[in-house]
Order: sequence, then structure tokens, then C-alpha cells
Amino acid sequence: MAKLTRPHTTATGQLSRQKTEPGLALGPISRSGALQHAAQSIIPTPVMVIYGPFSAKPATAPYGDRKLRTAGTMSKANLTDLEEEDALAKEAALKEQVSRSEAKEALDAAMAAQDTAQLEAAIELSRRAGTPSSRLVKAEFQLQKLYMQEMVERAAASHDAETLRSAVMRASRLGIDSATLAAAKKRLEVLTTEEMLRIAMRNNVTGHLQKCIDMAVFRKADDELIKQAQSLLEKSTAERALIAAMNSREVDKLTQAVEDAVSAGLPAADIEEAKQILAVEQEKAKERENIKEKPPKDEVEERLRTAINLQETGALLKAIKLAKRSDEAVRLNPEYAEGRSTHEESIKEAEHLVVILEVDMQLPRAIRSKDQQKLKAVLTKAKTWHIETEEVEQGEQLLSKIQADENLRLAIVSKSEEQLVAALEEANKSGAERQRILKAEAALALLRGLRELREAIESKDPDWMEQAIQQAKESGVPRTEISKAEGLLKSLTRSVPVSRVGSKFVEEDRPPLSRLGSKFVEVEPPMVA
Repeated sequence: MAKLTRPHTTATGQLSRQKTEPGLALGPISRSGALQHAAQSIIPTPVMVIYGPFSAKPATAPYGDRKLRTAGTMSKANLTDLEEEDALAKEAALKEQVSRSEAKEALDAAMAAQDTAQLEAAIELSRRAGTPSSRLVKAEFQLQKLYMQEMVERAAASHDAETLRSAVMRASRLGIDSATLAAAKKRLEVLTTEEMLRIAMRNNVTGHLQKCIDMAVFRKADDELIKQAQSLLEKSTAERALIAAMNSREVDKLTQAVEDAVSAGLPAADIEEAKQILAVEQEKAKERENIKEKPPKDEVEERLRTAINLQETGALLKAIKLAKRSDEAVRLNPEYAEGRSTHEESIKEAEHLVVILEVDMQLPRAIRSKDQQKLKAVLTKAKTWHIETEEVEQGEQLLSKIQADENLRLAIVSKSEEQLVAALEEANKSGAERQRILKAEAALALLRGLRELREAIESKDPDWMEQAIQQAKESGVPRTEISKAEGLLKSLTRSVPVSRVGSKFVEEDRPPLSRLGSKFVEVEPPMVA
């Protein structure tokens, strides 16, 4: 017999269902006075623990860790009223059922409310009511999701990108509320952008810092951080511009750089140094203005103007060459460039005049000689310099005719119907020589007549052959080809039966097409001189 502290949650109904367990525990089922009196009348001690022959510890969880061993023994209890005991057992079972029902209702309400504390209490209540663990899996999983959701929300509010990144990864695997997860991911983008912006501010690389600022503005990062970054960028840009202006010693650049430095809030010492340099350079500029003399005579420009007025090709070419050398020296030698300027506009004007003079002189000769190469060269130069005159238009027409005649000649030599057709079309448009066009048309007719005759011979169709022979005679096909076709036609006429119509063959009496590959004598089209 072992005396223990009296428990308040052990249910007799539950103990009655533990008949298959190796040990049983009996105790009070409620805090009511009647129930305590009934329990005390059953057992002389606050709690009587009954062990089976093989039990290692009591069946009730609150006393399992004490390991009281009285195996094989059983304390005696005087049961005064068996009916009262049965009533108490039924009352305990009824209370247990009500407790489980209330626990289920509390659990359903907590899951619907999506409240962590309420769901924790409901799960604990369900466990105390003896709800099977299989029914609590969904609730416990929901509780885990709520825990994770709260963790994500706390991480989002912590301004710690690494913590939020870890929480988002875990939450993505667990599957929390999509809106919360989306908001956390968006917040993570903002925190990552702010982190990159801080790194860029530490590195202070102008280009990269500007990109990070643009990204932070786009993702609506912290306004104060963006202002700090913009201020740093403004200072860095102003500092670089100030250093460059101080090195260049140009008055305009120095003036602007000093203004930007003051606006950006650069150190006063740097600004003062730049102001001193600016004052010195401004004084030098004033001195140059005061002692400015008449600019030196530009002999190169005068020579160009003289050659342009004379409109003499040789003088123009020499003046252009001299002006280009002078401009090259100005660009390469700053000392030589002092007080001098370049002559791009005058050179361009002189070159344009040279082209006009060359076209006026060379184009008439090329037109008279009908030299295709010279015509093409002069007309290309005129087109490049946008020279449009009547002689240029006349030269273009002549060049088109010459090219059309040449294309006709090449097409006749090529013995190609397609090339002849294209060349004839071009010749008719450009107004080529009529004699050349007639020769090309004759060559085309010859090629077509010869092709038609050969195709008719291959088909062995008497009607077609008659027409092809007639066309061949009209197009000037050599007599040898026509004679072969006429001989074949005679043999076909003797061997093929004639229909009732007379000399015409009916369609079904026509012999089948012979196999391709028949060889004919190659006929040369008429050559054009």
C-alpha cells in the first residue's frame, strides 16, 4: 500500500476500460464532496494503486515516475453499497462524454478562429479529454502553420534580411497563408535591396550606387536610407567633378564644379582650394582678353578662297591638300594650335567644287565615247555629291542603254530563256538598240521553238508534233531537227490507227509518253556581233 497525493483528473470510466492493461489505478473522479466521500469509503487512503503481476509502474500518468512496486498484492476495500458505486461509474462516464464533446467544439472553433493561443488551449483540452491523437493531427499541423506564420510576420518586422529569408524558405515548404507569404517575399525583396544599397554606399562606386538607388526607389525601400544614398552619390559626383575641373583649369568647368560642391556639402577645405585655382584662371583669362591682338592672317584659308574663286581644278586640289595638313597639325600639336583654327567647311566646299568641275569636264567625253567604265565612275561621283544636271541625267540614260545591250548580248550567249526574258524587259524599258532587241527576240523564239519541238517528239503526240514542227519552222530551228521530227511523225502516222473523224487522232488512240532522256543535236542560236 502506498500513499500518494490525491489526483483530480483521473476518470473512473477510463479506468474501467483499462481491463487489458497490466495495472489499474483508482482515484477520485471529481472535486465534489459526495464523490470524495464515496471514494474514501472505498479505499482507506487518498489513492490506492493496484498493480498486476507484471506491471512495472502504475497505469495513471501522474504517478508513473514514482515506480512504487507492490506487485502481486491488492489492498482490501470494504464496498458498503454496490449500487452507489455503479451510479458513480455511470456518472463519471457521462461526464467524460460531455468533456470530449466540449473539447471537440472548442477545437473546431479554435481552428476556425486561426488563433494560436486558442488553438493551443483547445488541443490541450482535447488531450485531457482523451481525444485520440489521430484526430489531433490536423489541428497540430494547423498550429504549426500558425506558429510559422507568426514567425514570418515577426521576421518581416525585424528588418533582418537573413532571418526573413530563412523564415520564408521554411514557410514555403510548410505552406502557410499565400497572402502572408507573398507579403513576406515582397518585404524580403525590399530588405535585400536595402542591404545591397548599404553595401554600395560603403564601396562608394558611383555607377553601382546609382543603380542600387534606382532599384531601391523602384521597390519602395526606406526613404531615409534612399536619401542618405542620394546625398552620398551627390557628394561623390561633386567631388569627382571638382577634381577633374581643378586638373583641367578651365574657368567654366571650375565655376560649375564649385557650385555643385557647395550644394553637395563637400569639405570647406576642398572648395577653398578650387576657388583659389578658379581665381587664378579667371585672372589669366582677363589678361588674355586685355592683350588680345588682331588674329594672325590665315594663309591656308586665303589660299582655299582664292582657288574656289578661280574654279581651277589644280589650284583647288593643292589648296585642299595644304589645308588638310594644317588641320592635322592643329589637332596633334596644341602649341601650334594656339591662335589657329581648322578649315573643315572650306575644305568641304572646295572638294564639292572639284567634283562639279570634274563631272562637267569628264561626263561629256564619256558620253561621246560611250565608255561604260568612265560613265559609271563619273556618275557615281556625281551621285555621291548630289550633283543633278541635264548632262548627268543624259549620262544615266546612256549608261542604262549600254548595260541593257550588254545584258542582251550575255543573255543570247547564255542560251537561257529566263535570262533572255529579263534582258529583253530591261532593254525595252531603257530604250536599247532595236536591232539588238530583235536579235534577242529571235534567239528567244528559236530556243522556245526548239524546246517545244523536243518536248513534242518525246511525247510522240502527232497533233502536238505537227504544231511544234510548224512553230519550229517559223522560229528558225535548224532543218536537221525539223527533219527528224517529220520522219518520226510519218512513222507514228503509219503505225497509229486513224479515227473516224479523218486525219485527227482521238485522245484514247494516242501512244503513251516515251521515256525521257532522248538526245537531240545541240542547236546554236544566232550569234550577235
